[in-house]
Amino acid sequence: MIKLIVSLNVLLFSFLTFLSTTKSVSSKSNSEIPMCSTSQVAGINQWTGASRISQFKSINATPSVFVTDDTKSYSMPLLAQTPKEEVMLSWTEKDEKGMTAFCFSTSTDKGKTFSDKKVIYAGYGVGNSRLFRAKVLAKKDGSLVAVFTNRPDAQAQPQGGQGGRGGGRGGELVFSVSKDAGNTWTNPQAVDTDPTKGLMRGFFDAILMANDEIAVAYLKDVKGSTKHEERDLRLSVTKNGVFQTEKLLDAVVC
Repeated sequence: MIKLIVSLNVLLFSFLTFLSTTKSVSSKSNSEIPMCSTSQVAGINQWTGASRISQFKSINATPSVFVTDDTKSYSMPLLAQTPKEEVMLSWTEKDEKGMTAFCFSTSTDKGKTFSDKKVIYAGYGVGNSRLFRAKVLAKKDGSLVAVFTNRPDAQAQPQGGQGGRGGGRGGELVFSVSKDAGNTWTNPQAVDTDPTKGLMRGFFDAILMANDEIAVAYLKDVKGSTKHEERDLRLSVTKNGVFQTEKLLDAVVC
């Protein structure tokens, strides 16, 4: 019995001690609880630059440089600079039947405003993607050269379709030239001098070299190959603005 009373007293004493400690902690104000000191906050502001955020001013979003057509899809915009330090924007736009127009526009005020768009070429087989991006190159002599892929025999897609059907798996890698700032363009001509039809030419890139000539590297189906989509790597370079016979760089790249 005595042991039971002693045990109850010990438990009661422990409980009262716990209550006293809890009350002492809870009675502290939030400022007394060491969650984050003033010096820590100042250090964080100095590190993150939070105290300077208020110095930034909001700016209005730049409106579209063109009036867009809801019936068309726009893709693969590309910015470049001309020798006159003008900004040049090129892109493709496709209507509901698959007619694709390769377009460009220029800006003389560092992109604040752009000229009315000019159409380089339009057709159902014009291609433009990350793997074969259509490009407009501005030469030092003032002429413009557009390089892109095209399937001349591609047909219109019925209303509501995806557009640009037909034409088989082959495709042409072509170029077009403008001597009057893009107002008129020559008919597209093949970069590849091989007249064989049905061979895919694509997956290309084009650059303007230091001598003002154009170089185009591309993949081409291996003629007569019995393997699935076997392609080689070729390079074609202009001389006095005319593409010369392409050079084989690698006989089998894929």
